Amino acid sequence: MWSYLHFCYFWIVSLVTQVSASFTISSARKFPFMDITEDITSPRFIVLGTARSGTNLLLTLLNAHKSVKMYGELFNLDTLTRDKLDKAVSNPVEYLQEYLYPTDPHGNTAIGFKIFYDHMTFDYFQKIIPEDVTSEALHKRFSDINGYIGEHYSQQYLDTKFRSAWDFLISNKRLKVIHLKRENKLKTLVSLKIAYITNKWMHWKPEELEKATCRLEYEECVSYFTKMSNYEQSHDCLFGDHEKLVITYEELVKQQDQTINQCWDFLQLPHSPVNTILKKQNSDRLEDTLINYEELKNTFEGSPWRIYFDQ
Repeated sequence: MWSYLHFCYFWIVSLVTQVSASFTISSARKFPFMDITEDITSPRFIVLGTARSGTNLLLTLLNAHKSVKMYGELFNLDTLTRDKLDKAVSNPVEYLQEYLYPTDPHGNTAIGFKIFYDHMTFDYFQKIIPEDVTSEALHKRFSDINGYIGEHYSQQYLDTKFRSAWDFLISNKRLKVIHLKRENKLKTLVSLKIAYITNKWMHWKPEELEKATCRLEYEECVSYFTKMSNYEQSHDCLFGDHEKLVITYEELVKQQDQTINQCWDFLQLPHSPVNTILKKQNSDRLEDTLINYEELKNTFEGSPWRIYFDQ
């Protein structure tokens, strides 16, 4: 049952997460944006969200429009080449401008990219999934990037550069924001943990993937649910003065045409039928992927998150 101790634990985790999230909020000084976009008529936008919330699906659909140029995670540091990594960290504003405002602006093309809540923050280096279940290849990649960053950049330097990246985005009020959320955060966490275990992040081949499962502990669920909710709320606040479209993964899957048409209207683009070659990686049934499904379901009985087990 959902006891007093559960609520105490939730309150403590929530407090810690809010303090962590305050890094971005307090850093948003919102200095006047140097408007290099005066002659830019086509939209510039970001897809804001988190891993395993449908951002790859949305990216492929948006990129299928002839008038959209959509980049991936420009600040997913451990996937960048060393040259791009150094540019992204040492001069993030110039790095962003090269993508968003190229010298060859591609005519009336709408240009955007993906950014996650923890990108260009110290949260990025504190992975949510425990090391002991992370695939060896992925663990090595994380260790390599942490070692490189620690060797070449001080914490104070990183703090300044991280702030400048978010300040640049927040201060540019002409930047449109598509905020993609996933309502069922338990399924997001299950998908994330399986991706860490298998190191498989996308699937587009016709053959079926091997069935993958994972186990979740009560504490890691509460921590994740709380952190994601705080991220969503704080970033809605940060981009409160921007034109913003909020959509959910569930809407994108169940009503794809209708939801993507909302995106075209938001970006002021003509409607265009689009498709994706991406395949769903995991079963949508938690009972198939979560080893201790019944145990967790009983533990969350009476809690605000109990609904995740029924969706």
